[in-house]
Amino acid sequence: MKKLSIIFALLFITFLTVVSLKPRKLNERIKLTNIDYSSHLQVPEGFSSFALDMGQVLGGKWWEGSLSFEGGRGGVKTTPFDFNRGELDYLIKPLAPFTLRLGGSEADSVLYSIQSNRSVLTIDETEKGFQTILTKERVGAIKRFIDQNDLDLMFTLNIGPGYRANGKLDYKKIEDFLSSLSVEIPNIKTFELGNEINAFFLNYGPGGQVFMKEYVENYLKVKKLVRKYFPDAKLAGPANAFWPYIGEVFSSFTLNSQKLMEQLKDALDIYSWHYYPTQSIRCPVQLEPSTEKNMLDSIFYNDYFSQSESIIQQAKKFNIGSVWLGESGPAQCGGQPQVSKSIESSLWYYDHLFKTLRTGQKKLIRQTLVGSDYGLINDKDLSVNFDYYVARLFKYLNPKLIFKTQEPLVHSFCDAKGTLYHSFVSGESRTIVVPEEGYELASFGEKRFLNFTPDEFDSQVEMAFREVSGKYKVLTNTVNILRTKASKSECVDHLGELHREVLP
Repeated sequence: MKKLSIIFALLFITFLTVVSLKPRKLNERIKLTNIDYSSHLQVPEGFSSFALDMGQVLGGKWWEGSLSFEGGRGGVKTTPFDFNRGELDYLIKPLAPFTLRLGGSEADSVLYSIQSNRSVLTIDETEKGFQTILTKERVGAIKRFIDQNDLDLMFTLNIGPGYRANGKLDYKKIEDFLSSLSVEIPNIKTFELGNEINAFFLNYGPGGQVFMKEYVENYLKVKKLVRKYFPDAKLAGPANAFWPYIGEVFSSFTLNSQKLMEQLKDALDIYSWHYYPTQSIRCPVQLEPSTEKNMLDSIFYNDYFSQSESIIQQAKKFNIGSVWLGESGPAQCGGQPQVSKSIESSLWYYDHLFKTLRTGQKKLIRQTLVGSDYGLINDKDLSVNFDYYVARLFKYLNPKLIFKTQEPLVHSFCDAKGTLYHSFVSGESRTIVVPEEGYELASFGEKRFLNFTPDEFDSQVEMAFREVSGKYKVLTNTVNILRTKASKSECVDHLGELHREVLP
């Protein structure tokens, strides 16, 4: 039955692929004078955040070392993630503070046994749907890691078949876990109710699908339990999967985000959703195959902007407090070998961070911090790829507020010192007009990324800035950053208003 449901899903997606059209292209003009300085959004602290998949944390099925797809996961079991590495701490600290999400498909197959260090599931537990065990040792390792690196934890709760009897969630088991967890890690700020609820049937068969009425009931009851043991914590959901061009998949017959918002309204603390611009070869279907060309092209189409703005409008309509892009990366299903480490992928990531900011979302959680093809850091030797430097560059720039602009590819923002920035990705060589005297420009292409080092990164970025004026030529496939040499009134006048609440 499970195989039939997967076949149906793939046929459904393929049909939608055939009938769908690519969205319109964005205006690729780079004009630096069409900025509305009266309209801005505050940049939340920890906006640029990261994930570790529960499969890699607990030694479950994971993408690395396999090109297959099994139940929303990779085809081979991995060794449990090593949190106790000083060199890893060293690489992560420049990215902090951020939220570390522990989620992914494995999150809904985890047996909670944090009073013990048992390593083997019973036959009965396996038959119920459990695949991995969260032990006392793993909880201790997670706590050390987040404390050592100044991280906030986002924990995705298991609402899969293992904790359900006749389809009903066992709240007693959830409460027992939350009670024990509050002793071990008392300061968790965010929980999430399940992972990609709209695609549950792909992983657990039709009988494992959670539908609207049940999810609403689960959310309200689990939220009370979360508040009981973590009074200041928020509960996110439903972490639904959205695809390029077609949006929220399976929502017509599983769980629809708009209807969920309509039912929960402001009781929904955080609306979380997932988006990848391409799919890797591990995915059963590739609506948008992950290639260097497609990664670069995705910057210049309005698909992500359009889907994000639609979600934000719905959230505002139903008074949802916050929207998080809870999982995103260059290619779904573990990333694409080679492509997800390319300069084209990194150009997409840089642009993606700022587009997400401009839509008013409070967090972008990058899948994944470490491991597989889309990790910022190689799990085996702790080498870093280009996207690690993109994340470092975002932290270096330290945007505090971002302006709304009519130019979709130009991101204008201020740092804490009142410096005004205009930044954009150039997919082709072009000449730009610097708006006035007193600007510096830095351009970062593949050659510069290859020469970056974690130790000297900040000084390497600073040395790249050169004074420019008039017309200036920028090169193909580059991140370009213009900044004022002195503080600007456009920034200084607004920096005193940073207490203003961010749009949801």
